Amino acid sequence: MTRNYVVLFTFILIITTSLLVSLTGPKGFLVNRRMQVHVENGERLLEQRQLEQKDLEQRLNDVWSKDSLLDAARTLGYVRPGDTVRYFFDADGKVPRQSVNHTHMLEPLDAVRMDGVQGIPFPINLAIGGALSATILVIVGSVRRRRRRIAKFPLNGVVRYAKHHHEE
Repeated sequence: MTRNYVVLFTFILIITTSLLVSLTGPKGFLVNRRMQVHVENGERLLEQRQLEQKDLEQRLNDVWSKDSLLDAARTLGYVRPGDTVRYFFDADGKVPRQSVNHTHMLEPLDAVRMDGVQGIPFPINLAIGGALSATILVIVGSVRRRRRRIAKFPLNGVVRYAKHHHEE
């Protein structure tokens, strides 16, 4: 009988540990789902930053055009009808451009960091599986003992009356 419990314990341990590892292990379902969410967030953030970069590059290229300068001057109230607009050029005859500092835009992608995505290590899953197996084994053992006791003593000291006992 003890051998049956050992086999049952081993079988349940293997099943529960396998399920736990496939769900919560380092390469389990829950970890993969969290990683998928992180990747989707990272892709969205990357797409957003690429659009911002294209917009800023377009604005940088357009900012020195004659129309753009006039529009900006009018918007700020520096050009009125009849005013003469003057442009200043460098020694090479080009409009001087200011360098754009892109360092503030190259922040690390915090949304893509995956520090907390590791899963539960195998020894911990094995311990949890062992605890679950032991609990199931105790329940099975108590049910078997109770069934044996009921089989030995079906009435358990309780007197049951037959239906035909009733006389008129």
